[in-house]
Amino acid sequence: MKEGAWIEAKTGAWHWIDDHADWIRRPANARRVGLPEAAAVRVATMSRRQLSGPERNAILIAAMREGSLIRFRGHGAYVTFEATLTVEDVLSASAAFMAANLGPLTQVCINQLPSGPQISFAYQELGRHALDAPRLAGQISSKV
Repeated sequence: MKEGAWIEAKTGAWHWIDDHADWIRRPANARRVGLPEAAAVRVATMSRRQLSGPERNAILIAAMREGSLIRFRGHGAYVTFEATLTVEDVLSASAAFMAANLGPLTQVCINQLPSGPQISFAYQELGRHALDAPRLAGQISSKV
């Protein structure tokens, strides 16, 4: 599996990336995932002087909000999905991606940005409960 992708919440389409912030700052990529033209230009011109930190985070949040995008990142045996959308919307929009790319024992963490909630589960649990929101809602915890 590749390490990172942007997932379009509106369509479920995903795009493998090199670096989330660098990739989305390229106007052609921003347009490809559905960012409005003004947002594509704004993201492209946002300052990023360091590899990580507040400037990079601002780029990611802007892309997520403007384009209803979900940030996926692989970390070996676990993966993270981050978005400004609700946890339920992330689950729904990422279902095809998960089915195509995750194994049953993959640990999944979904973070609703900027301040939570966060949910974590084994991918096989999602299938067993068929998006049973009340069952999964019991696992939601505040982001540390």
